[in-house]
Amino acid sequence: MNGERKYINIKVKLGDRVAVRMETEASDDILPQTMELDILHEDDELLVLNKPTGLVVHPTQGHYLNTIANGVVHYWQEKGQSFHFRPVHRLD
Repeated sequence: MNGERKYINIKVKLGDRVAVRMETEASDDILPQTMELDILHEDDELLVLNKPTGLVVHPTQGHYLNTIANGVVHYWQEKGQSFHFRPVHRLD
């Protein structure tokens, strides 16, 4: 915060500048799969998708393929990128 390393229990005040640094990670446990993705926005830190109804977001026990995660990991590999899939869900 404000150019200094702080613990997460510090309260942020108006005017403070906060930066988050994370190690680069990969989603080695998600199998890449070709999938059509409806990408609404993409930048260096965020990928926003329009998820079709009924499509599972990430692999679960016994359901390892045909998820958004499989498609996104494949998409990143095609671009030569490697990230950790961390979905944020929005329910309308």
